[in-house]
Amino acid sequence: MLNGQNNDTLVPVILYYQSGAIASKGFLRNNMPDGFWINYYENGIKKSEGNRINYLLDGTWYFYDSLGNLRSTINYSNGIKHGPSLVFENDQVIDSSFYMNNLLSGMRVLFKNGYKTFIYQYVNGLENDDAYELDTLGTIISVFSYKDGILLKKLPVNRKNNLGLLEGIYMDFYPDYKKKIEGFYKNGKKNGQFKFFSPNGEIIKIEIWINDSLYDNSNNAKVNLLRRYHEGTFLIKQEGLFFEDSIPIGKHSFYDEKGNYIGTKIFSEKGILLSEGMLDSNGRKFGLWKFYYTDGKLYSRGEFYNDLKEGIWEYYYPDGSIQEKGEYKRDLLNGKWLSYCTNGNILKEISYINGKEEGLLREYDCDGNLIKEANYEDGLLNGPWFLSLNNFTEKGQYLNDLKSGKWLTFYDDVTLKSEVYYENGLLNGSYTIYYPDGKKMITGNYLFGKRDGIWSFYDQNGNKYLTIEYKNDVEKKYNGVKITL
Repeated sequence: MLNGQNNDTLVPVILYYQSGAIASKGFLRNNMPDGFWINYYENGIKKSEGNRINYLLDGTWYFYDSLGNLRSTINYSNGIKHGPSLVFENDQVIDSSFYMNNLLSGMRVLFKNGYKTFIYQYVNGLENDDAYELDTLGTIISVFSYKDGILLKKLPVNRKNNLGLLEGIYMDFYPDYKKKIEGFYKNGKKNGQFKFFSPNGEIIKIEIWINDSLYDNSNNAKVNLLRRYHEGTFLIKQEGLFFEDSIPIGKHSFYDEKGNYIGTKIFSEKGILLSEGMLDSNGRKFGLWKFYYTDGKLYSRGEFYNDLKEGIWEYYYPDGSIQEKGEYKRDLLNGKWLSYCTNGNILKEISYINGKEEGLLREYDCDGNLIKEANYEDGLLNGPWFLSLNNFTEKGQYLNDLKSGKWLTFYDDVTLKSEVYYENGLLNGSYTIYYPDGKKMITGNYLFGKRDGIWSFYDQNGNKYLTIEYKNDVEKKYNGVKITL
């Protein structure tokens, strides 16, 4: 408690640093801080200011750095964060969020140089639902899906190829970031279905585009929404879009003779079956789904739950032999995954936790010979590294996904080719290359990724024929003679 009157009256007070500089100005009630307070750095610059009600932080508080620049504003209620919150840098907002009962809630927007860069939705302090990444023009370029703080999906959208043409998934949004249009571009041209959504998420129109040409009911449509019925009944058997009334395209729903929904098939614009399985009333995949190569052969199969891959999945080569097998958990790789050669031998084995590699990785050639061995921790290479391929062998260490320490390469399993050293992924220390007979070919030194000091070059008889002196990766002397430019 602070010294002041022990009653319900607000009493002004000034607190000081030991140096005599003012630390705080405010009021006491019953010897406790209450009312409006201002706090200062020892250099006299304002540090924070705001109000207290019943001794607890309340309303908008302002926080400053030691130069007096506004760094954040936070709203409080009864001593906890409740309401809008802003973070500033160089007089610009870099983080705009909202709190309810001390937990992030609703929309959070991050900025860089005045532009929105990321938009998140929070529920009870955790990211949930869709989030977005934006470019400097305000175009959404990535869509993320979160559930209780866990990233489930990242989908690149509205991207351009190296020619500057739209390529891949295209999306447009309403001002509240609800999806308005979804389609697909190939080399800058519309291809496939373009779906149009109402503000409440309902599909209100579907267009079919082939190489930037529109086929719909407005221009003597070659594409129509048709229903096919069970023979002799009015019960729908199949419903979907048909090109020229015969070629199925896009999503088709199927029903049994009692009118019960039994599954969905998805076709390409050429009528090729791409996938089949079950969709719920919200259009989300569930249960067993199968995906196919364009020649109709099975490519993969596995279960979905709530539109997320779940459980064991298998992938196949075009000849039908298994290519890869493993488990998903909430659309993330999880547990042990095995890849195979077409002859059935194991090609690769690795485990995952929440989509990240974990533990020992082994890769083999199709004859069963080990060609790579490494270790992962939380998705990063950590520990010993071994690679042996085409009469080349490499051994070394990784630390946090970066090469570290001594690295050796061999012409075969035993004949040393090089001995070098790394630190934080950069060559650092002595660097030696050998001829196949063990004689030195090159000796030198690296200093954090750049050649440094004297480098010596030898012929196959062991005779030194050249020295180059480096400083900061720049050649300074040849055979002791200074280089002048």
